[in-house]
Amino acid sequence: MLRLLGTRCGCVLAKGIAVVCLLGTLPGCVVPALVIVSRHDTNVSRKEQSWGGFKRGQVYETRMDVFLERRQFWGKGPVLAPPNRFPDPLGKMEFEAPPSAGAYHESPERWPMVIGIIKAGTRLRCTEIHKYDTLFQAGVLYPRAEILDGAYAGKMVNIFDLCKSGKRDRKTLTPLSPDTRLLREAAEKATTNRAP
Repeated sequence: MLRLLGTRCGCVLAKGIAVVCLLGTLPGCVVPALVIVSRHDTNVSRKEQSWGGFKRGQVYETRMDVFLERRQFWGKGPVLAPPNRFPDPLGKMEFEAPPSAGAYHESPERWPMVIGIIKAGTRLRCTEIHKYDTLFQAGVLYPRAEILDGAYAGKMVNIFDLCKSGKRDRKTLTPLSPDTRLLREAAEKATTNRAP
């Protein structure tokens, strides 16, 4: 089959069909198999309209402690997520997190996806906007940022849950803006005695 298709795209498609056929034979596995096969992540940073309320290269500062989490099937790299007690006017946050740093420290085994805690005041530089989509949705835009301070300095992270949008619609792409309850613009160099 791969010789017949003869292209790189054809190879990926052939492998995807094989995975769907293999997993599709098990009850309840067809839809998860289609989602896994159809996931696609694209850097759309060149499209100015994709930046929404973010600015390319702008440094932001976290306004509260947030969690650094590993997420295998959603976009590129680890994510930053606010505590799950954080009120989200748009509904449930995309990534589940502990209710607080204290709750995480009391029983870290309850949240195996947590890599660490990013302290309030940590600076992040927004470097890219990505589009993540699957067979079942038009796509989601999400910013990626580099952590500039602390033990995780230099790590690139998905900051989707530190954003806000006017709506969440599965059919159209909605550019995001920083959620000012979680992020604020900051100076390139770290400052001290910054008020929350």
